[in-house]
Amino acid sequence: MDLLGTLQWIQALLFTGLGLVALRAYLRQRTRPAAYVAGAFGALAFVTLGTRLTELIVAERPDLFQDAMVLALLAFPWLLAAMVWSFEGPLPRWLRLAGVATAALGLTVLPLPSFGDAERSTAQALFVAGLLIQWVFITGTAAGHLWRVGRGQRVVRARTRLIAGGAIVLAGALLVAGTVDRADRPGLATGIALLVIVAALLFAAGVAPPALLRWYWRQLPGQRMHEMQTALVAAATPDEVAHAVTPVLGDTFGAGSLCADPSGRIVAAHAMSTDEAERVLAGIIEDEPSREDVRALTVDGWWLAVHASPYAPLFGEDERGLLERFGAQFRLALQRAELFVAHQRDKAELERAGAEMQSMLVGLSHDLRSPAVTISTYASLLREARDADDREQMITGIRDSSAYLDRLVDGLLELSRIGRSDGEPEPVALHAVIDGVQRRLAATHPSLTVEVHTDLPTLCVDRLRIEQVIDNLLGNAAKHGGRQDLTIDVSWEPNADGGTLVLTDDGRGVPDREREAVFALFRRGSGASVSGSGVGLGLVRRIVESYDGRIAFAPSETGARVELELPAELLQPEGSASPGLPQVVSPPHP
Repeated sequence: MDLLGTLQWIQALLFTGLGLVALRAYLRQRTRPAAYVAGAFGALAFVTLGTRLTELIVAERPDLFQDAMVLALLAFPWLLAAMVWSFEGPLPRWLRLAGVATAALGLTVLPLPSFGDAERSTAQALFVAGLLIQWVFITGTAAGHLWRVGRGQRVVRARTRLIAGGAIVLAGALLVAGTVDRADRPGLATGIALLVIVAALLFAAGVAPPALLRWYWRQLPGQRMHEMQTALVAAATPDEVAHAVTPVLGDTFGAGSLCADPSGRIVAAHAMSTDEAERVLAGIIEDEPSREDVRALTVDGWWLAVHASPYAPLFGEDERGLLERFGAQFRLALQRAELFVAHQRDKAELERAGAEMQSMLVGLSHDLRSPAVTISTYASLLREARDADDREQMITGIRDSSAYLDRLVDGLLELSRIGRSDGEPEPVALHAVIDGVQRRLAATHPSLTVEVHTDLPTLCVDRLRIEQVIDNLLGNAAKHGGRQDLTIDVSWEPNADGGTLVLTDDGRGVPDREREAVFALFRRGSGASVSGSGVGLGLVRRIVESYDGRIAFAPSETGARVELELPAELLQPEGSASPGLPQVVSPPHP
């Protein structure tokens, strides 16, 4: 066998192998682009291998077989172009018209002698001219599109330009074979055979790139990897880790990529539309059968997925290993970010606890002073009292204040945060709490009147906490109301979400601009005329909010109006509420 024959067998075997690879890909994928690829390279395999085999069997090819090879040669450029544009949707109109022209040209097929023969009929010459024009136009257009389509991705660009290069080389070889007389140029046929082999190798490298070539394509520039590593080190949250890894993952594979958290939320996506990313993730989560174009990996509940673009190289074991290495990097960065988030959370909690502890100590000094003053006042009055009933009233006041003081001292070591304690909730009748607080205040504010106009509920709360709330609210009104004979009206307004405890007085009120500010710790109203630390209302708000309630000063025509909203979870079931009839708690008179 001479050199030319050997080269022709090599090109036949190359295209046959390429056709088998394309056929296998179609049988797995069952897509239109895969069908066009299988048809295109199957046609070239039929032409090259068929020519070699018939030369071994018969001296002259039958006309029917030769016509079939010419039709296959005509079909290749159109099938290649159809493969290129089918990746992007329906075929363009010009390509459909080119398909009609190709079919019409195929109907004129005549037994075609070798391109090197000197004598050709006019019809045969016209047919060869039409075939060459069809090849140059369609193949050149497809090659140009492939050359441009890969600009955005290094991996995709490498693959599409190999296929484009193969198409250009093959079209050039056919053009030379159809236009140049080879009779006196024995080396020309060898050169054409070498060009066809080069085209076959370029096609093979683009359609089914070997693992070594795919590995080379996926070696991103060191600067890009360095940027990713820097971003991973600086990532303070899992979401930032996802945004650092996802684009590099997609660029490495020449594909779309996404990262989703354990809840199924897509945190980051690259080279994919939102709808496409959601479809891919839904298929992964629903455990659809493995597809050739999707690879996914779970990392501590997170999803890393790669969705190959139509032009990306096929996935293999090497790509799977590469994806797992990305997953290992992602896991390390994710754990580091989660530790950082936990550290920041613990630090903030520690700082908040320290600030609350400091505020609590200040608040406790405030709360301790009130019963201490009451005890001191009653003790002074008791020394001068002559009537037995008055003495008993003084003693009762001292006992109540001492009991309250004792509960505050007992709760001192239990409190770690403002408005919260470890005490077990218990049923506490609001009317009893108000009555007890009013009796304690009677020593320092004997003209204070507290009127309860509705039934008050029984709350399931820590008794000490609710006593702190009522004591501060009534005491604040008595001290800053601006009059000795202050009257505080108390009512309960039930609603679907619980209810509102309303305290309204006939004092000087709170200016509109200060209604919110007075709840800040160490902040006192502009009209405060007595000494104080400015923490009472701040303590009240924190206790109320710890029970998911809300407290605020509301607009009022006269005096101050405080609304204390409490959720339904704190209320005792119906029938357990305190039986308090509308009542007037009159101040005791020594």
